[in-house]
Amino acid sequence: MSVLRAKPRNLLSWCFDVYDGREHLTTIDTAWFGERGDFLMDGRAYQVRKLGVFSGHFVLRADGQTIAEAQKDSAFRRSFTVSWGGETMTLSAAHALTRRFVLERDAVNAGEVVPDSIISRKLTATFPDDLTRPVRLFLLFLVIVLWRRQQANSSS
Repeated sequence: MSVLRAKPRNLLSWCFDVYDGREHLTTIDTAWFGERGDFLMDGRAYQVRKLGVFSGHFVLRADGQTIAEAQKDSAFRRSFTVSWGGETMTLSAAHALTRRFVLERDAVNAGEVVPDSIISRKLTATFPDDLTRPVRLFLLFLVIVLWRRQQANSSS
């Protein structure tokens, strides 16, 4: 299993520095408006985009090619079906009121994204070794988007 840790750049930021062990892997830069983001890794620029304002469809692209896609399963569930390279997994909230997310492959727990504490936006993610780093970062981005939505909904 691969472990990534991420922490927001500052108290108000939704941009996250991501670490693989002690190594700074990248920064996931989220847009101020809209649900999109970018990150650089190994000299390659990756973009995460939501396809349509009312869509639940997200794509990860690099060099004009789609690397991975995610489709929100329902307007009422915090869950995505994520696919890449012929593989499909489900990323969903562990429970209705939690910020912990589980990654399932063939209905078997394959990983998780967990906040470091109840009030913290720092997180620890455990993913299968066979996931590429860009796909792992895409999964982190999806969780960050849902955390951000949850915070926006709770503050309004």
